[in-house]
Amino acid sequence: MNIYELLTSIRDYDEYVGGINDALVDLPQEILNRDVTAIVNDHRCVNSESVFVAMRGTHIDSHAFIADARNAHAALTIGEKGSELPSLPDVEVNSTRAVIGPLASALYSKPSKDLSLVGITGTNGKTTVSYLYSSIIQAHKKHCFVMGTTGILVDGEKEADSQTTPDPLVIHQCFADYRDKGITTGALEVSSHALDQYRVLGIRFGAVAFTNFSQDHLDYHESMDQYFDSKSRLFSTIYSPVAVVNIDDERGSDIVDIARKSGQDVMTVSCKNDGADVVVMAESMNLEGSQLRVHTRRESEECDYVVSTPLIGDFNHENIAVALGLAFATHCDMSIATNALSHPETVPGRLQRPDHKTGSAVFVDYAHTPDALKRVLTMIKPLAKKVIVVFGCGGDRDHAKRPLMGAIASDLADAVIVTTDNPRSEEPREIIEDIVAGAHKKVLTEIDRRVAIKLAFSLMDKGDAVIIAGKGHERGQVFADHTEEFSDIDVVNEIISLESS
Repeated sequence: MNIYELLTSIRDYDEYVGGINDALVDLPQEILNRDVTAIVNDHRCVNSESVFVAMRGTHIDSHAFIADARNAHAALTIGEKGSELPSLPDVEVNSTRAVIGPLASALYSKPSKDLSLVGITGTNGKTTVSYLYSSIIQAHKKHCFVMGTTGILVDGEKEADSQTTPDPLVIHQCFADYRDKGITTGALEVSSHALDQYRVLGIRFGAVAFTNFSQDHLDYHESMDQYFDSKSRLFSTIYSPVAVVNIDDERGSDIVDIARKSGQDVMTVSCKNDGADVVVMAESMNLEGSQLRVHTRRESEECDYVVSTPLIGDFNHENIAVALGLAFATHCDMSIATNALSHPETVPGRLQRPDHKTGSAVFVDYAHTPDALKRVLTMIKPLAKKVIVVFGCGGDRDHAKRPLMGAIASDLADAVIVTTDNPRSEEPREIIEDIVAGAHKKVLTEIDRRVAIKLAFSLMDKGDAVIIAGKGHERGQVFADHTEEFSDIDVVNEIISLESS
């Protein structure tokens, strides 16, 4: 592929990139004729067949290395307009973050168009929905990959760690690899950071989905409005022709409006509204699982299904509704889809329940936002005699949520143990004090998370439930200058093993 072909193939994205059409007119034919085999944003990786894209990062602005890239004989250099540097790039665009995804897609022959992909955004539930969708696809005897918070997996087997939404260069290389291997179905978690940074621009999804919206990431976004705006960007025909929207969330109607104005077909899902396209209603629930009734409608055709699933809680029923909505939107067999949810893949750290034989229940959950913690506690409370919760809040992150989570825990749990959760550069004790300041009754504090979990077990009687919240699937505790190996699941299993020995 030469530069002319590469730039021509991404012209549809020039509304976001700004400068591609001008470049096709202004670049000399000599440059347009150059062959390209790589897109790079590190000047040290440049060769004569590389396009070097300068990026403004948190700590490094690689526009300073445009001259180095040119000296390394880069086929093309791209930078942002307004850069006051000694060496200007060959092409100036409004946003280099917006250009790198489409470039990577084009270089790999637009692999997302050869795949059946779904993208899931929302504050909570993205990981669970992606795993449920993967279970549904595998039940159809097809391979499925997942990219998200717990890593990159194929058919439930982990292949690599990753960001919630990886770098565009990683994404499109993975897409091309999976296409070539015949793994043609995938589910991606799409974070607000990724949308804000255009990491998924250049991907073509078969359907995109909205789970819910609540406070999170205010250490990155300046306001809740900005956070919502980032989430809502996925609901555009530039990404997908179809949107699946949970209308039980109070911002669901806003997403419906945004999607329809963009020209997307909208499929609604609900656990409350009989008029939705996919309705999931709970008939019964206990700590062991849920019995659900599912109703689907497409034009004049309506069908009913029964699902017995180990997943419990209103929020998980909403996750099931979104996953079934995606299955419906991508033309899965709904009998197979609903049957698959009777034995879905275990989602690491999402109400994960280690084997505990004492007549009580222990759950490890990733709930690390006020809304997520409230949902878990509200769901478990009527099912258990007593609820004990262990949690903390991350350092160098949204300070405002700490007292909110302290208030929620003290209001809804019978016993609260506040502990450490990735303090990063902050003093763990100060984070704990911020949380406790919001509590409406006395709570226990224990700075050592392992000891805090043991304390929760010591307070538990038959019929009680312990919820260990915040870290979920994570396998490390992050401090200012080091990371210690730590897993809530492993600690719980160690305690259970000692109890039964």
